[in-house]
Amino acid sequence: MSIKEDQIRTPIIDQLGVLSLQSDAAFYAPGHKRGQGINPKLTALWGKDLFKTDLPELPELDNLFAPSGVIAEAQALAAIAFGASRTWFLVNGSTCGVVAAIMATCQPGDKIILPRNIHQSAIAGLILSGAIPIFIQPEYHPDLDLISSITPEAVAKALQENPSVKAVLVVYPTYLGICCDLEGISQITQQYQIPLLVDEAHGAHL
Repeated sequence: MSIKEDQIRTPIIDQLGVLSLQSDAAFYAPGHKRGQGINPKLTALWGKDLFKTDLPELPELDNLFAPSGVIAEAQALAAIAFGASRTWFLVNGSTCGVVAAIMATCQPGDKIILPRNIHQSAIAGLILSGAIPIFIQPEYHPDLDLISSITPEAVAKALQENPSVKAVLVVYPTYLGICCDLEGISQITQQYQIPLLVDEAHGAHL
């Protein structure tokens, strides 16, 4: 099977489909019990089959914290699609990913470079990790009257002034859809041999 053909596989969706056809009693959350307790107005709007696949962490659906089944398989497929060495799925949006990335790269007292227009999840990551922020003010576009992104030059200057920095975090794109020179910033962080963390939460719609 080619890589392209392999990417057609959907392990988690397939397993949800299998479990939705089972008729065993659902002694687990959610309380609607595979759609039986859903308001008829909702089932008329969305259909009952949708709720049959609203399932918790059943053994057949793998374990997100230590995947070895369909989640592990799906993550491996995603890594190939993204060109990454490894991919982890997140829940509760990108917030937990931003927090985890900061905590994985910074110990209490470590410095990290960030743009001033970061998401509040990065602030939570700073608090939980005990890292010290080195803020960079993003550029301003007078023609668009918008705050854009930080530049490679600004990152290089901040690193020269703070050579002990442990990581750099950028927002790509910003909430307004503006992208920084990610390749240029990446080249600089590689020179310093420090991780470049990228918050791409707002990029899914691009």
